[in-house]
Formats: sequence, C-alpha cells, structure tokens
Amino acid sequence: MIIYAFNIGRASSFAAVFVLLCSLLAAASTASDLKDIQSAYTSRNYQLTIELATKLLARGPNVTALAFRARARGALGDFNGEIADDNAIIVLDARNADAYVDRGIARGRLGDWNAEIADDGEALAIDGAALANGAKSADSLTSSPNVNRVAAYVNRGAARGHRGDFQGDIDDESAALAIDSKSVDAYVNRGVASGRLGNWNGEIADESAAISIDPKNVDAYVDRGAAHGALGEWSLEINDETAALAIDPRNVDAYVNRGIARGHTGDWSGELADDDAALAIAPKNVDALVNRGAAHGQLGEWRREVRDDFAALIIDPKNLAAYVDLRIARDRVGDWKREIEDDSAALAADPNDALAFEDRGYARGQLGDWRGEIADESAAISLDPKNAAAYVDRGYANGQLGDWKSEVRDESSAIAVDDAALAADPADAVASLNRAEAYVDRGAARWRLGDWTGQIADDSAAIAGEGTVPAGDLTHVLANVIIIEAYEDRGVGRGREGDWKGEVADETEALALDPRNADAYVNRGYARGELGDWQGEIRDDRAALAIKPTEAAAYEALGDVHLQLGDFRGAIADESAALALDPRNPDVYEDRGYARGQRGDWRGEIRDESAAIVIDPKDADAYEDRGDARMEIDDWKGVITDETALLAIDPKDADAFEERGEARSQLGDWKGVIADETAALSIAPRNAVAYEDRGYAEGQLGDWRAEIRDETSAIAIDPSDAAAYEDRGDAREQLGDSSGAVQDQSAAVAIGSARTILHRTRRARLPHASLHPLMPPLRPR
Repeated sequence: MIIYAFNIGRASSFAAVFVLLCSLLAAASTASDLKDIQSAYTSRNYQLTIELATKLLARGPNVTALAFRARARGALGDFNGEIADDNAIIVLDARNADAYVDRGIARGRLGDWNAEIADDGEALAIDGAALANGAKSADSLTSSPNVNRVAAYVNRGAARGHRGDFQGDIDDESAALAIDSKSVDAYVNRGVASGRLGNWNGEIADESAAISIDPKNVDAYVDRGAAHGALGEWSLEINDETAALAIDPRNVDAYVNRGIARGHTGDWSGELADDDAALAIAPKNVDALVNRGAAHGQLGEWRREVRDDFAALIIDPKNLAAYVDLRIARDRVGDWKREIEDDSAALAADPNDALAFEDRGYARGQLGDWRGEIADESAAISLDPKNAAAYVDRGYANGQLGDWKSEVRDESSAIAVDDAALAADPADAVASLNRAEAYVDRGAARWRLGDWTGQIADDSAAIAGEGTVPAGDLTHVLANVIIIEAYEDRGVGRGREGDWKGEVADETEALALDPRNADAYVNRGYARGELGDWQGEIRDDRAALAIKPTEAAAYEALGDVHLQLGDFRGAIADESAALALDPRNPDVYEDRGYARGQRGDWRGEIRDESAAIVIDPKDADAYEDRGDARMEIDDWKGVITDETALLAIDPKDADAFEERGEARSQLGDWKGVIADETAALSIAPRNAVAYEDRGYAEGQLGDWRAEIRDETSAIAIDPSDAAAYEDRGDAREQLGDSSGAVQDQSAAVAIGSARTILHRTRRARLPHASLHPLMPPLRPR
C-alpha cells in the first residue's frame, strides 16, 4: 500500500511538471508559428500567410494570427474575409483599435463608406483614451496610438471624400498631418479633396509636399498633374504624368491624363498613343475609350470615334461623355448606309445586341426609312425594355409618319424609364438628358395634336430638368441644345394660346443660350408683332437674316409686317425673297397676292392666289382673295367658282354666300341671288348688305313688296346705306307710292351715294399662323 501511495504521489508530481513543460513548449511553438506567419506576410506571400495562420488558429483563438490573416485576405481582395477576421478580433479584444482601422479599410473597399467612417471613429476614440492613460506602444502588430490615429484620420478622410464630403476629408487629413507632418498619404488625400473643391493651387501644394517627402510617390505626381491640367497648365501636367510613368510604366491614370493634356495642346496623335497605352493595360477603361474617341474625332476619324464611344457605353451605359460624343460623331459620319451595314454585321455576330438595333434604327431614320427605324427600335426595346433612347427614337419615327398619338405613348415610356433611373441614381446625367429630350419630343407631338397646354407643360418639364444636367462643355454641346429647343417650343405654344409676352420671354431665354438662333429671333419677332411692336419684329427678323440669310420664315415675317404697315411694295419684295428660298409655301403666295391686289395688280394677285391653291387646295384665304381680285376685273363666273370652293371648305361662311350672291346678281341670276343672300342671313342675320342685295333681286323679279321689306331691314341695321334707300325708293315708285319714293331718293342723295354692287370691304389681314412652325426635334434629320 505504501508503495502504491508513493507511486500515486510521484505520478501526480510528474503530471504537474508535464503540464507546465507542455505549456512552455506550446508557447514556444506558437511564437515560432507567429514568426513564420509574419515572415510570409512581410515577403508578401499572402496565400502562405493565410494557410499558416489558419493552421495556427485551428489550435485556438489568437488575435495576432487573426490580424495577419485578415490583412493577407484584404491584400488578395477578399474584403469580406478580412472583415470576418477583424470581427473575430473585436470579439476577443473590444479595444483593439487596429482591428477597427483594418475593418474600416475593408468596408471602404466594398463601397460602404459610412461603415468605414464609423470604424475609424471607433479607433480614434480607443486610441484617444489609451493616450489619456499614458499608452505609448503595443505588440508586434499593433501600432502605437499616435501612429494608429494617423491611419484612422487618413482613412476616415478618404471615406468622407468618397461620399462627396471634401471639406470633411480635408479636416481629417489636416488632423493626421498635425500628428505626423510627414504623412504622405494625408498630403495626397488632402490635395485631391482640395482639387474637388476647385482649389487647384491647394492640391498642387499638397501633392508637391508629398513628392518632397517621397519622390517616388506615383499618386502624387498623377494628382498634381491633373491639378495643373485643371488650371490649363498642359505642359506641367504632361511633365508630371511623364514622371509618374517613369516610376510606374503601367499606371493607367497617368496615360489617360497625359493624353488629355496632349489633346489640349493639339497633339491628337500623342493623345491617341497614350490612350492606346492605357487600353493595352486596361482594355475596359472607359475614360481611355472616350478620350481616344474624341481624339479620333478631332482628326476627322468619326467612324473610329463612334466605335470607341460604343465600346465605352457597353461598359458604362451611363457615361455622359460617351453618350454625347457618340451622338455628335455618328451625325458627322453621315454615311448612314455604311453605318447600317456595320450594325447589321454586329447583329449577325450577336442577334441580341440591343445597342446595335438602336443605332441601326437611328441610321435608317436619317435616310427617311421611318418604318425601318420603328422596327429596329422595337427590337431594341424587346431586348432591353429599359432602353429609354430607343423609345425616344421610335416615338420620333412615329411622329414623322404622322402617328402623333404613338409618339406621345413612346415618349411617355421613355420618361417613365428615365424617371426610374433617376430615382435610383439622381446623378445619372444620361437619363436626365434623355428625359429632357423625351419631354421636348412629346411636346412636339402634342403640339401637332393641338394640345398647346400639354406641349407647354412638357417643355416646362424639360427646362426644369436642366438643373439635373451637370455643367460644363458637355452641357453646352447637348444639354443646352435640348433646353434651347424647349424654350423655343414653349414660346410657340404660349403664342398659340395668345400669351405673346410669354413667348417673347421664352424666345429671349433661348437667345441668351444661343445668340445665333435664327428661329428664336423669328418666333420672338412674330410675338412682338402680335403685341403691336412692329419695329421690334422687324429688328428680330433682320437679326435672323443676318445669322441665316436663307431663313425663308424671316422674309415671310417681314412681308407680313409690311402688310400691317401698308407698305405693299416692301411686302411684295420680302415675300418674293421668301418664295425664292421656299417655292412651296402657299401662305407666302397668298400674302404676296394680297399685297399685289392692294396695289391694283389684280391679275398678279390672281396668279399668286392660284399658285397657293395648287399647293394647298383647301386654302380658304387664297380662294377668298382670288375671288376679290376676280370681282375687281368683273370675272363673275370666276368669283362664283371661288366662293363655291370656299363654301365647300366652310359651309357656314356667310360672306362667301353674300359675295357669290353679288356675282350672280351681275349675271342676272336673281333666284340664285335670293338663295345665296337668304343663306347668308340665316348665318348672320345682321348683314345689311345681304338684305339690300336680296331686296334688289326680289325687285328684279317684280316682287316690290318683298324688296321694300328687305331694304327696310337693311336701313334698320345700317341707316347710312344709300343704296338701300335708293332701291326702296324704286320699289315704292313701282307700287305708286310717289311720296315715299321721293323721300327715299332724297335720303340717298343726302347720304351722297348711289347703289353699287361691290359692297364688301376686304377683311383685315393678319400674319399667318404658319409663321409658328415648331422647331425641328433635336436629332438632325
């Protein structure tokens, strides 16, 4: 028993020693493993780092192993894995500031800037408390509190910059520099933020400070170069980007920036070379594609520009620069048949290429093949129901075929798609521009349907959307084109509703954006004329002609002004100039004919009004004016023909009945006179001339009492109608009423007139509504 007890006691003592020895050996093994992990991480063998750390962590939790593995995962782009490891560290050590900084970086790499800002803020709070307690250093992977605070400020600043809070970025980077005046990253980040706020000199100063500390810092050279470029210092930008490329020959941003600078100096070949170099490294770099396309365009290689812009839009459908440049380039190519061939080849290779369908449809529309455009745009929409541009183009084609209701539906679909896109991304400039164009085109269709109020609302919506379009050269190239058109068209719509001051205001806005817009001058002039400002209209029309001497509408408008002022010779000259430019305008023939008639050139008037009627067989004014001229040369059968044509257009035209009755009177068709004047009176019962003429015809048929009744009615309406007194006197004499006859004849003499057949005074002429053509939609056709 004693031996047994001894043995038992001895075994217990040995076990204690064994446990201690194993603990020491395990610690030594862990230390050795950690050393291997650190060595692998330092040599940038991140996969081996992960494997060794994972093997060690299989034996139990270890903050240092987790930290190495987290950073290795982040280095390999596994940011979710890095976040998971940092979460595990924080569970084990809630005051581990490094874990918060590292997790923040990983979250920022995933675009979660708010989470990064929160993590860096937590790290700053932890390190601030540690410093307050006198902390100075930590273990092999943990930074000292001050070093860690610099990293937290730098990273939080960068996250704020990504959110657009550039002043917040500057504040954080400045806080980092207050702790460590040699922090290159802080200088670089603060410089970029200063540049985003337009402080290019501030950016240059910060990037220069970074370079003075680290002459091999590529980012600082690239960013300083961009700042020089923003100031138009192209040679300095070229120097900086070249310095960056000497350090890193594969830096895509440096190639792109240097290419832009070279382009600004007119070295388009140099820009092409730089963009080619960038694309050789990063074939899907949108900036390089767009810039290379622009350089091709500057060299007149429009087809190559189209290819580059297409490639850019396939990668980034929201790229504003590619969207604008593509539209300009493909219009400048002008070889629509070849474009159709290219798109057809693309579709043979990929029948699901919605962009190729859309572009081929556009090209077909340029050739006037509206049905072909509709078919292609419909195919594009079936492949991509959110292709707003295809809806816009199909709508336009429908409008060209006169199907305005279908255009309204298509443009409405485009607006709905763009609204959804802007709700998801308010900065989507392509959607903003496309929506503005859809509003303008829908407004044009509503104008055609007579819905002036709807048109005004649509153009107002396009103008209101101007604020969502980013400012700059691209806005001038395309967005302003849409907005100018919206002001023009809204002005026309307001004029249609009689709001002439509103039209003047809108056309003035259009001219402020484009002082060489001849159409806006013509429209503003028209509105000024409606307000009685004839001299203002003349000035505007002459301004239009100074810009565009072939503007037929300006000559037509000047002709109408001269008509209003009684300058018939001037009107004839202006309308003749308009017809030389546009010989198929019936309104101009009509107006020139009227002016010729006012100068006594009745046969000249007849020729012009006849020309108007050949072009537009339903031109009521032309029939009316030709009838007047024929009346002046006693062509009574011609008068009857013209007034009959007028009545076919408007069966309620009392004047036409009356004048046809007068012509029939000249031909002795007394029953025809009675019928026509009776019809005139059924429409306009207060027409003294119709009573007078009907009475005269009744007298010619021997119905003296009926003549007396009608002439009495004429006198009641117009007591100064001498012919009515004369005719009633004749009728009374026929009935033996000598005293009544003498009384009426005396009244006629006292008034100082005798009966005449040509009673009617020509109606006052106003400028034609045709002077208000809706401006052509945005796309040149």
